[in-house]
Amino acid sequence: MKWIDRRGRRICLSGLRHDEYGLLQIRPELVESFVDIGANCGVMSRLALRLFPRAHVYAVEPTPQTYDCLVENLADDRCTTLRAALGNGKEFGRHAARTSVAVLYEPLSTADPVPSYRLPGLLNHFGVNPETAIIKIDAEGAEEWLLDHRTTRAAIRKCVAVVGELHRGERPTMLPFINWGASFSYTHLFSYRPGRKQIMASFSMVRKDAIIPPPWLDLIEELR
Repeated sequence: MKWIDRRGRRICLSGLRHDEYGLLQIRPELVESFVDIGANCGVMSRLALRLFPRAHVYAVEPTPQTYDCLVENLADDRCTTLRAALGNGKEFGRHAARTSVAVLYEPLSTADPVPSYRLPGLLNHFGVNPETAIIKIDAEGAEEWLLDHRTTRAAIRKCVAVVGELHRGERPTMLPFINWGASFSYTHLFSYRPGRKQIMASFSMVRKDAIIPPPWLDLIEELR
């Protein structure tokens, strides 16, 4: 596995140790696509290849140096990569000012354009059916676009699962997004990490027919 630097390696691997996005609770036989938005060097994409053996992985990353690393790490017939950003689908995307773990974003120069996609446009680009897809989003604030349009909300409702991280971004999207997701899915916040410049929480929204029931449900029924 190729890494940009040690800090990126440490942060990415720490999330794997405790199933940061709750992927182990999802029924693997339902998953035919894993769309990794903000794929970084491809850690979660590599994990998805192992957890979901029927799935094709689509990895999206806007940052130039990180994208080159991603392509090298995902040299697999079941993987497709795209240099792009989550956005409004009209303007150019943005990429990280830092090369390993994106924290702050800067506008792209016209010499280095990256297309931006709304979520439905990205799924259409890859030919992905949301009803058999997991969407993982770690876009460092660009998740503000997840509730911006009815077609985006409709796509999320159809997905097997939507997992990732929520940040402060340009608009306060974290609580509205979680409250909205809880109305139709099993929604969990796995961690909450306040910082000086951003608020970040890992989340998982799993369609109710796609959840693996936890083993303690039988005990709950016995105790009633």
